[in-house]
Amino acid sequence: MTVDEILLKTRALLQAAGVENAALDARLLVREGASLSDAEMIAGAQTPLSREVIDKIEKMSARRAVGEPVSRILGGREFWGLAFKVTPDTLDPRPDTETLVAAALKRAREMGDKALRILDLGTGSGCVLISLLSELPHATGIGVDINAGAVAVSCENALAHGVAGRADFKVGSWFEAIRGEAPFDLVVSNPPYIPRANIESLAVDVKNHDPILALSGGETGLEAYKIILKDLKKHLVCGGYALFEIGKGQEKDLARLVEDSALTLCDSYADLGGILRVVEMYYGEN
Repeated sequence: MTVDEILLKTRALLQAAGVENAALDARLLVREGASLSDAEMIAGAQTPLSREVIDKIEKMSARRAVGEPVSRILGGREFWGLAFKVTPDTLDPRPDTETLVAAALKRAREMGDKALRILDLGTGSGCVLISLLSELPHATGIGVDINAGAVAVSCENALAHGVAGRADFKVGSWFEAIRGEAPFDLVVSNPPYIPRANIESLAVDVKNHDPILALSGGETGLEAYKIILKDLKKHLVCGGYALFEIGKGQEKDLARLVEDSALTLCDSYADLGGILRVVEMYYGEN
């Protein structure tokens, strides 16, 4: 079987299984299984593949056909133009969360070219903090996650992207992990925000493969925000900002929580689909 033939076979399998973006996923699986570059995929379309390589591609394709995400099969995901390792301990980074990075970068640059201290709550793979540090060479940061496995992955990703010297990752529940730390200039977080009752209706590749702790936001989807906002001011410098990713339709509830915590809601940002995805708040004099 040639590269082109296994590509067509894989695409047909994924299409029959109802996989969204079947053509792209098939290409990614064949490219990885055959250890080819994009250029080699084109130039070698008629190149015969060994039985071993075909078996490898077919096994990966079967996993994708039953709902396992490509990122889980390949062990990595591109985010903010960087390649991140992902494991069962980490949330699969998604394009929506790039909205959080873009908004935080905008704010950081408006704060001036200084050595900002950034806190990332619920860091997972470390994708948000590492992406920010890759763009802000004078900044340092701490990423916190309750899952020790996720913290181990984030450390690997920081090392891979050359920011390990400016990033520290700690195991703990929200602010418990940073007791004694000085306040931060910028706090970012993509906390779990899906209401418990909605978990079962999520796509198979999400509910069966993302860690439940990174998905479920309790009864209303707001539990993590309530915990964070309760003590957020203690960990922000006066004049500091916090940016949170939120779920669809949660902006009004978040606005009330922010007001109750005596912070100022100052901006919001929509993702590429037009859904309001990030809220920004300020601590200090108006």
